[in-house]
Amino acid sequence: MATGDALWLSLALYGDNDIPAAYFDAACAVVETAHDDSMWRVWWSHAEQHDLVIEIAYTLRAERSRVTARQGRAWVSFRRNGSRFRRLNKGGLAHLAATDLEAVLTLVSTSLNLPTPPRVPRAAHATSPTEREEAARARLEVLRQRHRKRP
Repeated sequence: MATGDALWLSLALYGDNDIPAAYFDAACAVVETAHDDSMWRVWWSHAEQHDLVIEIAYTLRAERSRVTARQGRAWVSFRRNGSRFRRLNKGGLAHLAATDLEAVLTLVSTSLNLPTPPRVPRAAHATSPTEREEAARARLEVLRQRHRKRP
């Protein structure tokens, strides 16, 4: 995956259903770029751990996040709702991948008392959703949450 020094950053994506290729490719590109970037290596050099493993699972279960550090390795585990991919084009999926990794790396930074991480690289074709799309997605998620709570 990486062309720089020893592997310090890796990514694993899992899902109950297929993860869109555009999202997968964009997430991998972000990790590869960060791995090989000297600013990111300097940021990670403040950690006591040797490497960071990011695991993101896209399921229908409740969302959660966790950072664990032991034996020279840090793991961050995110679980997100797979429905977040719906109705996103290639640019929207690339934007979502960068946004997800930004959230992951911010959590790692906070949990491990690291400095603020550098800016997460975004694909040139990444486009943020419009306010209308975001509002519709938020309403849909509220309805899903209500539906799950009913017996």
